[in-house]
Amino acid sequence: KMFNAVLEKIASHQRSASQQFMVYKGQDSYQRYWLRAIEQAPVGVVGYVAGGELALWQQHMGKQLPAYLRIARDKQLIWKVIFFTTEQQNVDLLDQSTITYESRTASTIIPGLPGNFNIFNDTVIIHVFEPEPYIIELRDANILKLFAAYFETMWESAV
Repeated sequence: KMFNAVLEKIASHQRSASQQFMVYKGQDSYQRYWLRAIEQAPVGVVGYVAGGELALWQQHMGKQLPAYLRIARDKQLIWKVIFFTTEQQNVDLLDQSTITYESRTASTIIPGLPGNFNIFNDTVIIHVFEPEPYIIELRDANILKLFAAYFETMWESAV
């Protein structure tokens, strides 16, 4: 009981901090991160993805992918996605996921990037897919404003 009380106290301080920078490394951490993020998301939230590589993301989600997709549908999640490649596979995978989305292709094609960034709720999420997946989570109002501006600029010039 005492240990749980200490953990809860630490967690409450972490949640109240105005800045948080966390790294989640390895497939298990990656999967747990996304399940927790989607479970905590409000209904109807819009997420933003710049540089989506859905085949790699789905590969790293592994057996947790069906749970993620079910929760995303239940939460009525909407993704706005900017692809940096013209691969039809990305759009096909989004269509198959049954998640609501809007996508565009960046005006400059940049194949072979090892990751992407997302904006989800109050968080900037930087993904790196290879050689093992990891996420850098940034919770900082100023960094969020910067990445939101980057995304909007790319979105407006994408087709």
